[in-house]
Amino acid sequence: MPGISCPKCQSEAPAPAQAGAAEMSCAVCGTRWEARVFPKLLNPSPPAVLAGETAEEGDAVCAFFPTLKAETVCDECGCLLSHRAAVSRDVTTLCLPCLHQAREGRGLPGWQAKRLLYDNLSLSLVTWLAPMGFFTAPLALYFLLRHRKDDRGLVPRGSLRWWTALALAVFWVLVWGALLVVFTLLMARALRQ
Repeated sequence: MPGISCPKCQSEAPAPAQAGAAEMSCAVCGTRWEARVFPKLLNPSPPAVLAGETAEEGDAVCAFFPTLKAETVCDECGCLLSHRAAVSRDVTTLCLPCLHQAREGRGLPGWQAKRLLYDNLSLSLVTWLAPMGFFTAPLALYFLLRHRKDDRGLVPRGSLRWWTALALAVFWVLVWGALLVVFTLLMARALRQ
């Protein structure tokens, strides 16, 4: 069982037999301190329980967990991975460093943690900025049609938001178009008189 290090002299003291708060004292320097012992310290899990097959003599091993057998390969860097170290989406498998690079936007499209969702942007243009719909509705329509096939990210999204934004954008374009036609006809009539 692992021990607890003294905060002053770093010598190791035996861990208490029970989990919880315990008053400790160092046998070397005499320092007293309070330690909080968690149950995991007293009953550690065996490493083979973590996940994956344990590697045997002559097996390829995982680059991140050397005790586990390599079962796949990272599609970006080619390192050997166990199922515990691999992250899969669709048909792509990545290791953790490649996943980090992809999420930061330096790698594969579709893995980024942050992205501009054009359906959300378009919906806000035709709802929150509806009074300026003469300008915002055509812009929302452009965003919706231009980016309709963009990858929407790691989290699956429905198409309700896209269709709602499209319907509202078309509605506002038609309303402003009708108002423009009526205004033009009224101006033409006023100039003829």
